[in-house]
Amino acid sequence: MSLLLRSPSLTQERYSTAPQFPNRRGSQMYDLTRFTLRDMVECGLALRQFGLGAESMEEASNRIVRYLYENFCTKSTGEKSCALVRLFKTHPYEDLEAELAEYARSMLGDYPPLPAMKCMTPLATVGEQTEWNSRHTSVGHKAIPLASESVVAQMPMISQLIRQLGLDIKTVINPDPNLLVEIEQRKYNVFYVPEAIGNPYIPAQDSFVIPFGIKSVLGFGGLLPSGNLFAIIMFLKVQIPHSTAQMFSTLALNVKTALLPFDRGAVFAQKDESAPASRQIFTRNTERELAQLKSQVVTLTQLLDVFEKSILVQSDRLEQAIEQLADSAQKSEELLLNILPEAIAKQLKQNPAAIAEQFNEVTIMFADLVGFTPLSARLKPIELVNLLNQIFCTFDALAQQLGLEKIKTIGDAYMVAAGLPLPRADHAEAIADMALAMQAAIERLRTEGGVNVQIRIGINTGIVIAGVIGTKKFIYDLWGDAVNIASRMESSGQAGSIQVTEATYERLKDKYVFQKRGAIKVKGKGEMVTYWLVGSFASTRVGA
Repeated sequence: MSLLLRSPSLTQERYSTAPQFPNRRGSQMYDLTRFTLRDMVECGLALRQFGLGAESMEEASNRIVRYLYENFCTKSTGEKSCALVRLFKTHPYEDLEAELAEYARSMLGDYPPLPAMKCMTPLATVGEQTEWNSRHTSVGHKAIPLASESVVAQMPMISQLIRQLGLDIKTVINPDPNLLVEIEQRKYNVFYVPEAIGNPYIPAQDSFVIPFGIKSVLGFGGLLPSGNLFAIIMFLKVQIPHSTAQMFSTLALNVKTALLPFDRGAVFAQKDESAPASRQIFTRNTERELAQLKSQVVTLTQLLDVFEKSILVQSDRLEQAIEQLADSAQKSEELLLNILPEAIAKQLKQNPAAIAEQFNEVTIMFADLVGFTPLSARLKPIELVNLLNQIFCTFDALAQQLGLEKIKTIGDAYMVAAGLPLPRADHAEAIADMALAMQAAIERLRTEGGVNVQIRIGINTGIVIAGVIGTKKFIYDLWGDAVNIASRMESSGQAGSIQVTEATYERLKDKYVFQKRGAIKVKGKGEMVTYWLVGSFASTRVGA
């Protein structure tokens, strides 16, 4: 029984050592799960050379299958990807060696063999089991007679191979001489079975597919000028993507280039002495050589055409990948800038070490929503989050408009600063405008939205240390006495008011309207004179 027919007897094949050929690129391994355009070009270049120096198509075929078997590996483990690789070719019955002719005749039973009947024979085989390494010991594959369309239709793997390559069975078993040139010079598809287990086109499930871990099957080939079919079938222990399988239609042309010199010539490594002398002598007449050269030119032209198309496809994919990477980089950059100031983000990318810097002129503001806690008890969680998001988005827009640095939010508290990471002379004015605009925004929310909340704001000016610490969840933060005092201004203030220190007042008293609150006790500082910021003598830089 045959692997290509119904069920194989691979374990019954007698051992015979396969011919050993030099591996032209022994150090090169190709991972079929990540097969690239470069891999395809390098592999194709090697395959195309295997006809050089060979004395027969069988010798070239052995070199080809050995190369595929040895060089397709999983890079991470070094394990071979192929369990079995075979190269098949069809021959007219009359051209078979005596042993193969007898085998084909025995398979036909009472059906008389016709001289032109196509027979599918393995020219080369290599695999994991020692008994899989010679065509001469094959039990079920020596010469499979393709007697008729109905006979081939009963061989699921062969019939599917022919169809997926893009041929019809009639063309293979009885090619029309008038159409042969056109058919031979086509580029063919591949025979691709992504999941071998349970597939009806892959026989010998229990005796071959399952025990030898066959996960996918890939076949590729085409027609030679003589009208004979050649096909390489690889039984793989890895699953390969469709994009990889398609690349092998190009490699089929490389294989064809290696086999072309032997079409209508020396096919088998050893000739049958009992065969008629007329079939043993290869007559190199001018007409035949010219036809062969034409076929080689067409095949090489096809290769060039395929390479150009493949390069265009891969180029498109590369451009898409670059665009996707650029888009991802842009999104990552935007996300980073939502977390850190632009100058700090650039500095952190250049040097991931801790960043800390002292700023001598900075104005800091803390704001807290008064009445938000009791409000949260009455709202649904999603309503609460949406309201807080609406308020803070308004604050964020004001900070961006004024060029301020939002530091962080803690619950319903909001912290912002001016004068860092880039120093600015008007840092106090910018924070004062921000505070007045925030106050106005909350008032609109109260009157127009019916939301019973107020805002309490505290402002201070002084020296701060700013930086980024840690390695996870970066945050740009501020430290120092000036920061603590700004926080105390907020916590000791009144709802609906903006309380500032004397340091801030001195910088703003000629431009803004203040009311003196007087001396108050500030935790950790004792008594401090503070002021209420009421308004501005001129229009602020943001809408009220």
